[in-house]
Amino acid sequence: MLTPDQQQQLIAAQRLWLQLRDATCRAESDLYKGGDAESPAYAACLEEETRQRTADLKTIYGWVIANSK
Repeated sequence: MLTPDQQQQLIAAQRLWLQLRDATCRAESDLYKGGDAESPAYAACLEEETRQRTADLKTIYGWVIANSK
């Protein structure tokens, strides 16, 4: 559905997004550093950021998928 160039751009974007997601969630969980909420905060952040990215990708690429059928 995507050209090879588009696929490479998406892969590069995803790699950068993973770095942003991880840094964001580390910063959020550090607010609870040493406490019982540190690990759950990190996990909850990962889940929320991933849900949001999935929604963003559906918005960005959904038309490509819909038009390729």
